[in-house]
Amino acid sequence: MVRGWIIGNSSGLFFGMFSCIALIVFIFTMRAFDHKVKFRFIYGATALLIAMFGTIIYSTSGYIIVTFLSYILPFLAIGILFLYMYMYAARYNIDSVSRCYKRRCFYADAERHSKNKMAIISMDLNDLKYINDNFGHKAGDIALLTFAEVCRSVKTSKFILYRTGGDEFMMLGIKATKDEAETLIHEIRLKLQETPYTCSFGINMYNPSDDFDDVVVKADQAMYEDKRMYKEMKIKSNPSKDEEYDESLRMFTSNISFLD
Repeated sequence: MVRGWIIGNSSGLFFGMFSCIALIVFIFTMRAFDHKVKFRFIYGATALLIAMFGTIIYSTSGYIIVTFLSYILPFLAIGILFLYMYMYAARYNIDSVSRCYKRRCFYADAERHSKNKMAIISMDLNDLKYINDNFGHKAGDIALLTFAEVCRSVKTSKFILYRTGGDEFMMLGIKATKDEAETLIHEIRLKLQETPYTCSFGINMYNPSDDFDDVVVKADQAMYEDKRMYKEMKIKSNPSKDEEYDESLRMFTSNISFLD
């Protein structure tokens, strides 16, 4: 005879409640990390269905049976919580625009590899303020992400890319030689020719006996000298070049949709 909904096993109830809480956290995590509404709905609906069927299963005898799923769900919930922590850590360490590691990671990795020789590459994306002021901050974001993607497309696993400021990027070349760093810069310059963007570069080499901050300062100084030469060249250029540059920026930006 059907006796109605009865809560039976208390441990099953505990497991079910724990699972529901974890899955609700999962829903809000996905809501925060995925801006597309349809995926929010899918994540939420899936999580709620799992929680519902795993927590309460009605039997003809009138008792709620704590089934296999009710015991599996807590482990799933724990896994989801670990995933949440991993995603939070990634959000904490990854720049949302360029998808590069942040400044804190640059110094943390430098400390971790301080017993190795390293190539320090200082990079500054040229004309970012001009792009932001004249074409909008979305165009500036496109410039930053495009530059980062160019670097990622040509660098080897020895080199780690960071965004350390507004238009500033750094690379650590773990156990890399100066020749390898110079070759990488050359490849980045070549690849950038497919875009409207340019970048100024500076290199300095770190040895375990060196003061890391001093090495970074010298890499920055080399980059600033490269930027000075770029600005001098731009001043001497034909004014029509500026119009061509603006048009190339406008066309490139209008054809890019990966930030939508």
